[in-house]
Amino acid sequence: MFKYLDNYKEIIPFLLIGITFVLTFFYSQIFIEIDFDGYYGKEIKGQAYNFKLKDARGEEKKLTDFDKDYVLLTFGFTKCDGVCPLNLYRFKQIAEKIKKEKLAELKFIFISFDSYRDDADAMENFLEYFNSKNMYGLIDGEDKGIDVAKKYQTFVNVDPEKLKKDPQMQIDHNGYLYLISPGEKLEILYMQNELDISKFIEDFTKISNDIG
Repeated sequence: MFKYLDNYKEIIPFLLIGITFVLTFFYSQIFIEIDFDGYYGKEIKGQAYNFKLKDARGEEKKLTDFDKDYVLLTFGFTKCDGVCPLNLYRFKQIAEKIKKEKLAELKFIFISFDSYRDDADAMENFLEYFNSKNMYGLIDGEDKGIDVAKKYQTFVNVDPEKLKKDPQMQIDHNGYLYLISPGEKLEILYMQNELDISKFIEDFTKISNDIG
C-alpha cells in the first residue's frame, strides 16, 4: 500500500504542472465566441487588453484613452502590400458612412507588429494616404505590438532575423477587425476577407443603439 502511495507522490508534481498549464492557457484567452445570428460579424464577449503603445508623434496611447469611445481595431505593418492598406481604406469608407448617417462616433486603431521597420515616421507616412482624423497608428511602446496582437489572438508569423535582412519582406498574418465598445468591451470580431461595409454599419448601429 505504501509503495503505491510513494508512486502517486512522484507523479503529483507533474499533474500540478499540467493543471497549471491548462488553466493558464484558458484564462489567457481574452474573449469567448458566441454564436448569434443577429450580427454580420461574430459576436464575442470579454475585456479588451489595455495596451500601452506609442503614436506617430511618440506619445503614449492606451486603450483606456478611448474609454468612452467605440473603437474598430486591427493589426498589421506599414510595408504590407495586402490586407493592411485594404483595412485602412475600409476604415475610411466606414468613417464617411458614419458621418453621412450621423451615427455614434467611431475611432479607428491600426497597431503595427513590425518592431524592426515601423517607427514613428513610417507610421505617419502610412496614415497620410488615408487622411482620417479618427484614425490612430500605433507602434511599440511599453508593450510590443506583436505581443498585443497575440493577446487579441491575431495570427502573425514573423521571423525577426529574416526581417533584418530583407527590408521589403512581407509578414504572414490575418486581417481581423475588432469592434470594441465604451469601457474596453469586446463586441464583434470580423474575419471576412471581403468586408461588407453596409452590413458592418448595421452591426454598429445595433450595438451603439443597444448600449447607448
